[in-house]
Amino acid sequence: MGLSGGEYKKGDIMPKNVLHVIQGGKGGTLEYLKLFLSFMDKSKYNFTIICHGEIYDELTKLGYKTYKVEMKRSISLIDDFKSFIGIYKYIRNHKVDLVHAHSSKAGVLARLAAKINNIPCIYNSHGWAFNLDTSKFKKNIYGLFERIASKWCDAIVVISQSECNAALERKICKSEKLIIINNGIDLTKYNIKKDYNFKTQLGFQRDEILIGMCGRITKQKSPITFVKVAKKILDMGFNYKFLLIGDGELKNDVIKEINMLGLKDNFIITGWVDNPEKFINILDIGVLTSKGEGFGLVLAEYMACGRPIVASKVQGVVDVVRNEIDGFLCDSNDIDMFASYIVELINNRNLYDYISKNQIQRVREEFGFERVAKEHEILYDKLLISRDKQYLQKLKNQFRDSSI
Repeated sequence: MGLSGGEYKKGDIMPKNVLHVIQGGKGGTLEYLKLFLSFMDKSKYNFTIICHGEIYDELTKLGYKTYKVEMKRSISLIDDFKSFIGIYKYIRNHKVDLVHAHSSKAGVLARLAAKINNIPCIYNSHGWAFNLDTSKFKKNIYGLFERIASKWCDAIVVISQSECNAALERKICKSEKLIIINNGIDLTKYNIKKDYNFKTQLGFQRDEILIGMCGRITKQKSPITFVKVAKKILDMGFNYKFLLIGDGELKNDVIKEINMLGLKDNFIITGWVDNPEKFINILDIGVLTSKGEGFGLVLAEYMACGRPIVASKVQGVVDVVRNEIDGFLCDSNDIDMFASYIVELINNRNLYDYISKNQIQRVREEFGFERVAKEHEILYDKLLISRDKQYLQKLKNQFRDSSI
């Protein structure tokens, strides 16, 4: 579960051709890939991305080399076979040195296509599907797919120790195939000093206390819990304001809950934003009520701005937040605990500053994306050098056989 091996140096060889395969719409995986591509050494690697929909449009607009293959989120034998054929044909017809697959659906299809074409392959799960808040039957099916597909790749990158433990518990693969590379962020985007002009532009008063949560508005993130926490705090007599940064399928349900609880004067939902760091910057407290995370990248974003965290004590979160050092961890459904910790942090300036100082120091040491890129480059080079050695040995064997 560590990295070791050779490394290509600049100028040693022609850049290697790396194919990324990703499925889905706008969200954390896309933002991760954009950051990944921007930090990787382009003198060593040429990148092409197989994708579709919003991801294809955005990456193409940004100037990346893309190739469109439709991949539907739901399981469909006919549609999935068509997607597989599209990926397989691209690999067969182009010089691909390494395949890097992202998330469940694209991960299964791309790993199989790479295996058949005898191309080294890395898989990033970005959070296991069998850890989602779904039925036991679906969890078992997802686990089965991952167990089978793990045989078709050379390494599986997991973004936290929790993700690694979950894979081992499900017997997805042997431990030596799992590589832990903790997530990271572009630290240059985050500012400790609040942008009060932006805060007032959104309709908040300069000195109003603003509690926020950033993330997709989905069942996994449990946004209704955040709304109930807001209600509890207001009932306690504290006239704080609340900001939900994001969009998702539960947005209308959240709006109904806000209206039903009489919170519309204290609550704003931004919808999808391309610059969440600007919104995180104006918060006083960063909240995450999620039922489970792969890594909880938004927690590192809160920390980069020095905003104390109150979050669920669940998988992925505990890998990032040190309880009572970076913030406070709560039982995921304990509304009173969330509310009391938020109020305590706001009312205890010494505690607030202590946590903020801890966060800023730690995020600089552990969560910069330069580290993420470097660790992936080491993994890339290890697999590519191994493949080159195998190819050279094959040529030697052919030459020896022809000389006999």
